[in-house]
Amino acid sequence: SCTSHSIFILRRLIASGLSAKRRHAEVALAVFASDYADIRAALAVLVGNQNRYRRLDEAGCHRARQVHRLSKITKGQLASGALDQAAVSFEHLEQLRALHDVQSAASQYKI
Repeated sequence: SCTSHSIFILRRLIASGLSAKRRHAEVALAVFASDYADIRAALAVLVGNQNRYRRLDEAGCHRARQVHRLSKITKGQLASGALDQAAVSFEHLEQLRALHDVQSAASQYKI
C-alpha cells in the first residue's frame, strides 16, 4: 500500500542520515496511525515563522478539495462540449474560490 511504502521510505531516509527534515520525518512516522488533520497539525508546529507555506486548517483543506473537484468537473464538461453545464459550473467554481479565499484569510488572521 501507499502508506507502507511511505513508512519504508521515511525509515530509510532517517537511517541514511537525513538531517534537514529529520524531525518532520520522525513526526510523520510517530503519527501515521492518526488522521490527516492530526498529521498536518503536528507538522505545522515544526514549520518556522516564514509565511511562505501557510497551512490550511481542516475546513480549508475541505474547501480546497471541493474547489479542485469542481474544477475537474468543469474541465470535463468543456472537453465534452457541454458548454451550458460548464458555464453554470464555472460560475459556481468562481463563487467557491472567492469563498475559500475569504474564509482562508479569516482563519489565518483569526478574524
